[in-house]
Amino acid sequence: MNKDTLFVLAQKSGMGYIQHLNEAQVEKVEAFAALARNQTLEEVAQEFERMRIAFGDTAASFAQYVREMKSEE
Repeated sequence: MNKDTLFVLAQKSGMGYIQHLNEAQVEKVEAFAALARNQTLEEVAQEFERMRIAFGDTAASFAQYVREMKSEE
């Protein structure tokens, strides 16, 4: 997620002050956003895994695809 997107999302969530943080603080917020995104992607992948009984390899492939969307931690 780039800084502009991060600032827009922060503004929408009522955290408009994020634009006044220093670079180190922004990096921490970016790291938090990446962790939250990865957790959400893992939850989606787990839902695809649960569909494996009904949809077989297709569901497993989708789960793997979603996991590959995660950013480096």
